[in-house]
Parts: sequence; structure tokens; C-alpha cells
Amino acid sequence: VYKRQNRFFSQKWRKYPNIPIETRSLYHPSSTLKQGNIRMWVDIIPDDQQKRVNQILDIAPKPKQDFELRCVVWECEEVPLLDVEDTVDIYISGTLADGTKKKTDVHYRSQTGNGSFNWRLVYPIKIPLAANRITFQIWDKDLVAKNDYIGEATLDFTKEALFAFDNDASIKIIDQSNLQTGEKEKFWINCIRPNGDNAGRVLISLELVTKKDAEESKVGEGRGDPNQSPFLSPPIGRFEFTMNPIKLYEQMIGPAMRRKICIFLICFICLALFIYALPSFVGALFARIV
Repeated sequence: VYKRQNRFFSQKWRKYPNIPIETRSLYHPSSTLKQGNIRMWVDIIPDDQQKRVNQILDIAPKPKQDFELRCVVWECEEVPLLDVEDTVDIYISGTLADGTKKKTDVHYRSQTGNGSFNWRLVYPIKIPLAANRITFQIWDKDLVAKNDYIGEATLDFTKEALFAFDNDASIKIIDQSNLQTGEKEKFWINCIRPNGDNAGRVLISLELVTKKDAEESKVGEGRGDPNQSPFLSPPIGRFEFTMNPIKLYEQMIGPAMRRKICIFLICFICLALFIYALPSFVGALFARIV
């Protein structure tokens, strides 16, 4: 139901140079539940303003606009250690609703569940999208078997996408997880395992960039050139190949597994010494008896 007189006799409404678009709820007489919405405007034109009828308004939908969704995966922490060596080889993937998927490089042999990436993912998109969301997944890289899926989190950026589209402007997606890091442009997302357990969390930053701004300030994938906006430094705490066998062993095997190996070796050496000394001990015992 639309009461025309409420609009026509409103001085504020009549002073608008362009009648504002309204969103009205739709109802069916047999139900009190809303059946949807309609976006509309109603223009009531007095006889002395009939010339306004000849004005043609273009109400065609705004065509889709080219944007870049730029995501930086900075680091992760608290990822479960899935490998038998008490380590995990971590990489992060980001997948849009249309199936477009990109991933970081691999942080090998993490012994703490923490990973450092500083890796940029760039997605050319057209807004509006059918679904404005991106899913981040944490994976354990396996060289022989199939990679192990650990957990995921999904971010919806519909509000930011509509703002960027309506205003033809670039926009940064800020702190959706409410876990402040001291830098507004970075925020943590909590990932969940299929069974509901914690899968760790990932520190990211996201922005939507117009085609014009993207061409004026180009960026490379990963840490490639041009490396800017922001500059991504090499990751820290990565596996380093060395000719030192002790250091290599410490990097390849986690501390818990190293303790188990040490206990096993000590027990094995003690058992070997016992078996080696047993014949002499038994012989000496028999000689004493005889």
C-alpha cells in the first residue's frame, strides 16, 4: 500500500530535484510474511509542471565494472601438526565463489604450526558478482601422497563490493574478524576443521581496486614484480638447506619426534650393551658356581 498524499504534501519530498528511490516490502493478503522487496519511485506531477513528463530518465542497470580483488596472505599460526615427523608443510589457497582458485607458496617443515608467506593473490573480477565471497583454505603439502586439507574460513565482501561498484572507487576491506592487529589493513581469520575443531588462523589484507587504479598501480603475483602496494618482503622462519647434518636433522624433525627418537636410541643402545655383555656375565656366573 502506497499513500500518495503522504509524499505529495511533504514539503521535504517535493523539494527533491530527483525523487529518491525507495525500497518497499511486498506482502500477500493471505500471509503476514514478507514476500520480497521492490525498488521504485513515484513521481506526482502537478498540472503546472507537465513539462517534466517529457524528461527521459535512463533507468537501465549499470553495466558490470572491471575490478581487481587483491589479497595478501601474510602469515598463519596455530595450524595442527599433521605429519608423523611432528611438522606441517603449510600453504594457503583462496577460492572465489565462481571457482577461481589461487594459492601461496609452501612453508615447509613448520614445527610450531606457524607459517610466513607475504604472498599476493590477484583476482580480476567483474562487479557485481553472483556471490561476493572468498574462501581461504589451509593445506598440508605432501610430496608423495595427496595433499591434506586442514580447514577453511569464508569471507563475504558484498557490502564493500556494492560500495565500490556504486561509487566507482577502490576500497579496502577492513577487520572483518574484529581481531585487531594494530594495523587496520590486516586482520586475522579463524579457520575451522571439518569436525569443528580449530584449524589455525590466517593474517590477511584485502582490497577492491578499480580498473583505472589497477592500471596506474600494477602489482605482481606472489612477491613478483612490480612488488608494491604494499611491498612484500621475503618470508621468515623458512626451511634452509645446509650441509650441517645436525642442523638439517633439527629442521626436518619436530621436537616431540626428536625426543621420541632419542629415547628409542638410548633404549636400543642399552639393550645392545646388555645383549653384548650377557654372555660374559653368564659365563662368569657359571664359573663362580662351578
